[in-house]
Amino acid sequence: MSIFIKTGMKVECIDENNNKMSFKASVKGDVNGDGYITLTDQLAVNEVYLEFSNFDSYPMFLAADVVEDDTINLQDALDIQEYYLEFKTSLNN
Repeated sequence: MSIFIKTGMKVECIDENNNKMSFKASVKGDVNGDGYITLTDQLAVNEVYLEFSNFDSYPMFLAADVVEDDTINLQDALDIQEYYLEFKTSLNN
């Protein structure tokens, strides 16, 4: 069995005082939340940049903003494409 985190997945944690916390995960590049970084993610970034659509959630926005400049632009889409095509080994700046 393989376990991986994808964008939009609910993650629950319990701290040392037994306090339960939960949040929605955001995985850089996994814009559509399917657990993979593909050209579909790049197309989603392009659609938002061109104002054809909007993101459904803040985790999706965070996943799309791969250059971490608080905006969605063509550099985000290009970085996802280069990662998918294996021209880049990571999406870290």
